[in-house]
Amino acid sequence: LARMLLQVPLIERVIISNNNPACDLSRFLRFSHPRLTFLQQPVERPCAYRYFIALETKADYLLFIDDDLFLLPSQVQKVCEETLKNPSVVHGMFGQELLHNGLFRHGVSNRDGRIDILNRIYAFGRPLLDRWHALLEEAGLRNEKSAMRNDDIFLAFSGHGLPTSHNVGFYLDCCSQDEEGIAVWREEDFFPSRDRLYKKLHALRLLSDVSGTS
Repeated sequence: LARMLLQVPLIERVIISNNNPACDLSRFLRFSHPRLTFLQQPVERPCAYRYFIALETKADYLLFIDDDLFLLPSQVQKVCEETLKNPSVVHGMFGQELLHNGLFRHGVSNRDGRIDILNRIYAFGRPLLDRWHALLEEAGLRNEKSAMRNDDIFLAFSGHGLPTSHNVGFYLDCCSQDEEGIAVWREEDFFPSRDRLYKKLHALRLLSDVSGTS
């Protein structure tokens, strides 16, 4: 994954954070590069900790990618190029679509256009990072575990419009991405907790819109 990202022309710096100190990633990361930074967290961190790491950088644009998704450099480059065209919304290639009955269609990919929530890979301009942190405060969920594992929902509400999905073509999944005990989305309350959070943030946005027009 690190080697792939370093081949993407628009990516200037790659940061890998090992959020599980019980696993020694140095056994597998057997090369160095001037544009690559490896962070070993002293305690277990949630996936959303990347948003706090990003605050310490000076990057104008950010791209986060989960470690169970395998793309080509050209596919990531396409997402980056689309982000430069419109950095005010989040860009990616895989996500969830809210249906008319209020339920979500999961695992939506291989299409271009607006989508309600992006998963797995996210590219956006720096102002959305600040808005992500502000939303945590507004929702009163900065220290909630459920918020930390549903960071993508906060990001969906951080842009000036719905996220945008791009058809990048065929991609590969990690073989363990749907295994119980490994995949977070297989936990019992995963989808219900996401639905509750989405409705909470949607209500906050409606209140904000009303306040802004009154």
